[in-house]
Amino acid sequence: MENPGPSCSAENTSKKMFIGTDKISEILNDSDSDVGSCSELSDSDMCEVNSPISNSSSEEEEVVQPEPDRGRKRTCRAIPKHANTDFEFGWKKQIQTVQKPAFSRVPGINKNYCITQDSSPWDIFEIFFSPEMFKLTQKETNRYATQQINKKKQEGSLKPKSVFAEWNTASLQEIKTLVSVIIHMSVLRKSSVRDYRSSRPIIHTPHAASVGMSRDRFLALLTMLHLNNNDAKAARGQPGYDPLFKIRPIIDTLVTKFQDIYTPEEQLTIDEAICPFRGRIFFRVYIKGKPHKYGIKMFELCEAKSGYVYNVEVYTGAHPTKSEHNMAFSVVDRV
Repeated sequence: MENPGPSCSAENTSKKMFIGTDKISEILNDSDSDVGSCSELSDSDMCEVNSPISNSSSEEEEVVQPEPDRGRKRTCRAIPKHANTDFEFGWKKQIQTVQKPAFSRVPGINKNYCITQDSSPWDIFEIFFSPEMFKLTQKETNRYATQQINKKKQEGSLKPKSVFAEWNTASLQEIKTLVSVIIHMSVLRKSSVRDYRSSRPIIHTPHAASVGMSRDRFLALLTMLHLNNNDAKAARGQPGYDPLFKIRPIIDTLVTKFQDIYTPEEQLTIDEAICPFRGRIFFRVYIKGKPHKYGIKMFELCEAKSGYVYNVEVYTGAHPTKSEHNMAFSVVDRV
């Protein structure tokens, strides 16, 4: 025997169906069909309609709504307009013309300095490093040596054969000779200071031994070399502290000479430079992209055409300032 199937009476059973947009449009266009009212239609919405195959006009077919999409629906939000406009920030459509001041100075070497094409390198060097600077170096070097010797005598740590016990007062000619050897060392680099006095043929250079100064005397002068009085130095964190106190006299003198000797042209440029240095100072910087990564950073005001340094500032850290401008503006303003 066959199992009886479910009853298929059209009078008691309503058919469930999904109707898309195309079908709904076809039903709406057919004026003879019995359909329900559809208030809103969209690509993803469905509406309830009466089945056209139903034999009973009083019974409405039930249309199952599809399950809502679990994903978030994209909504278009209006972008709010900014309250501040260009006019409120002070910007204007009309650019005000600025009157450029006329360049009235005469570029070139000042007439007070006799520099010609026949001038020797020593003549040029003597203009920047005047005899007064050598006298100051001599004075402060002897002062520092006396301070250190007295200090070691009070502490009882003065050794008989040390550089302090055998110290003799430095003369002006010795200071000049010392500077000449230091310049020679900056041109010809060696691994050690003692190598400049070495007699080995592979590293021997005759200049350091030919200046009339022994190796021990050179090392003694290099140990005592000073440019300022340490007793006048302010401690770090105290008012008047200067990180460049030990070399401040020579920096101020050179900058003054730079500006007195030569008048640059109208076009100037400001840039930073690195003086290679790996010593122990707190304002030593590290810049990865530079040829010399470690050193002392300086801001230089130079003539764009020749590269002549007109002003220089050594970077020793952030300057305490109440200005509302950034660091670049402050550097340009100072230099």
